[in-house]
Amino acid sequence: WAALGNAERTHAAIQRAERAWDTVHADDLDQLGGTCTFTRSRQLYYAADALAWLPAEAGPAERYSLAAVEAYQDVSQPDWAFGDQAGSHTDLAIARIASGELDGAAEAVAPVLQLPAEQRINGIITSAQRVHRALTSSPLSTDAANLREEIEVFTSTPLNALPR
Repeated sequence: WAALGNAERTHAAIQRAERAWDTVHADDLDQLGGTCTFTRSRQLYYAADALAWLPAEAGPAERYSLAAVEAYQDVSQPDWAFGDQAGSHTDLAIARIASGELDGAAEAVAPVLQLPAEQRINGIITSAQRVHRALTSSPLSTDAANLREEIEVFTSTPLNALPR
């Protein structure tokens, strides 16, 4: 719904997900784990990601993004994923851009821009490009030339630089 620009339905879906945490109980299938495991940290990240598509929802997007960034700080947690952690940071940067906070956006995206080439997977590159697009289309665009350039360098790592 967020990608379609429908804030009302986006919020309704997020609220259904929030309520589900109180009613859904683990079963034997949850023990399988893997990429289909949907943890609270992932739910926070997905809510942040949805809200980041809606510039008028910068406040809620920032709150969910901050919660997701915090949820992914401990790399020793079994549900930690570098891609979700990076996505949480880029969503926080987008929310801060929508709020006119260039320094806050730069701080939020900095850990992503420090990722080594072998972790620059498609999802992370796409998320960084979303930050770039948000900067380019914002009133901050002129002041954000350095940050836009950093993102351009990050997203243009040549394939031959990747380990084989």
